[in-house]
Amino acid sequence: MAKKTHIHHLNFEKCTEQFMQDTFGLTYKKQLNSLKKWITIDDVILHKTEQEQLDELRFFAEERINAWNEGTLLVKLISPIINLSKLDSSKFATFAEVPLKTEFQTITNEQVELGGIVDMVYATGVSESKAPYFCMHEYKREKGNKADPRGQLLAEMLTAQQLNPYTDVMYGLYVNGRNWFFAALEKNRNYAFSMAYDSINTDIYDIVKILRKLRIYVEEKISTLPPNPKFIL
Repeated sequence: MAKKTHIHHLNFEKCTEQFMQDTFGLTYKKQLNSLKKWITIDDVILHKTEQEQLDELRFFAEERINAWNEGTLLVKLISPIINLSKLDSSKFATFAEVPLKTEFQTITNEQVELGGIVDMVYATGVSESKAPYFCMHEYKREKGNKADPRGQLLAEMLTAQQLNPYTDVMYGLYVNGRNWFFAALEKNRNYAFSMAYDSINTDIYDIVKILRKLRIYVEEKISTLPPNPKFIL
């Protein structure tokens, strides 16, 4: 009788950036072309009415954000920004509280299952998520100061990348209070993070432009899929 392989289960919440490097061979780069290309937004235009909506949102948040907990921040600022970015279409959409998991072999040849709940994914599908192209993580202070939002996001992105073999770059974002940090993880496991974008100043325009550019990237990727793509779901 074949010996059953023991699989160690790892939750996203326990992952730090250093752990992801040491266990899965991720390599941090100060600059990564895939990230630079994504956050270069000279060709993305916001209409005046859209800027006015964003101004109203950031002025409101500026007066109150220091008193908000994570749930209030999500409802009052993060979700409105996502909605104003107009990401949803007839083929893909944003989905909240999405469970993801898959198996990996570590760099020491140990078999592990990496998984957990992702705050938001941007994926194919309408009523339920299918193939992920982007993960968002909101840092939650109530879980303790030891929580590492960069490590958790990288764990989510690596898992999403494994589940969607049709994309060479997995995109990501983590939100820590007023600050938004964008990320890219390439197939070779090189990754990079952007500088902080402050959502209660005029950086909010750039945040929306970057998210709209993400939609363009996902549309392009979907247009090149084979007739019956096989996702690891």
